[in-house]
Amino acid sequence: MERAMEQRNGRKAEEGRIRIKLPYMKWPLRMLLYFLTLLSAGLSLATVLFHSFHKIVEIAIFVAAGCGLALSCCYLYQDLWYGVREKIKPGIETNSFTRRVISDYRYRTVLFAHSSLAVNLLFALSNGVFGIVYHSVWFGALSGYYLVLSVMRFIAIRYERKHRNTEHNQVVKRKELYAFRNSGILFIVLTLALFISVIQMVFYGQVKNYPGTLIFAVAAYTFYKIGIAVFHLFKVGRMNSLLLRMIRNIGYADALVSLVSLQTAMFVSFGDGTDTRTMNLLTGGVVCLMILLMGIYMIRLAGKQLAQME
Repeated sequence: MERAMEQRNGRKAEEGRIRIKLPYMKWPLRMLLYFLTLLSAGLSLATVLFHSFHKIVEIAIFVAAGCGLALSCCYLYQDLWYGVREKIKPGIETNSFTRRVISDYRYRTVLFAHSSLAVNLLFALSNGVFGIVYHSVWFGALSGYYLVLSVMRFIAIRYERKHRNTEHNQVVKRKELYAFRNSGILFIVLTLALFISVIQMVFYGQVKNYPGTLIFAVAAYTFYKIGIAVFHLFKVGRMNSLLLRMIRNIGYADALVSLVSLQTAMFVSFGDGTDTRTMNLLTGGVVCLMILLMGIYMIRLAGKQLAQME
């Protein structure tokens, strides 16, 4: 009886829900809509940079770009949803590797950590070479920063590969805690390398300068990187896996450092000549403190759980 009433109430709620459906648009018209949206977006950017149109024309371009972007996003979401559901997902399900990547969060996290490790090693090597060639403390500090990140990611990957098929007993748990604690120690070392980089940025003007409008792409990627890092940080916080928390903490620290680099670069690109050293020092100091506290927390958490196991 109660189940029948729940089903009836669910049907009523479904009937009372307002559904908004987009009008059907054939593929040639959709392609035209996407093209016009990109065109109006380009004209909007040209308007902001060069102010080469009349005021009324500029307003019309901005309105067209806004409306086109909103409408294109709706249809693009519909197209992507159809493509994923009808085309991509069946292909993923038929392959054992892609099926595991999609369904196994732990496996996916460790897998993507390999690519991050390769990028960090490349940055560590290139900055190290520049530091030697140009006798630059700035490049040397960056090389040390990326080298520490590489070691931390290597610890996580090595642990997972070694204990992938091992039963999760007390011995394995203890080793995971040791790896977690060692990463916390490396976070403290990372803070030192980062602090040297911040000092070089603030007092010696050693900052990255992106040409032209590339700064906007870097800003968009940086905010995306931070958003993804925060999302995964909260997600693994609900999981009972120190390995995943370790990997996501590394990604979060990396995103914070990217934010410091972006801020200094934007001051260089859009600054009006005022002294920004105080702001850069404040942001860099806060990021250093957050990473330091993260390392201390990891050491204390691992130490506490190790003491409970004895």
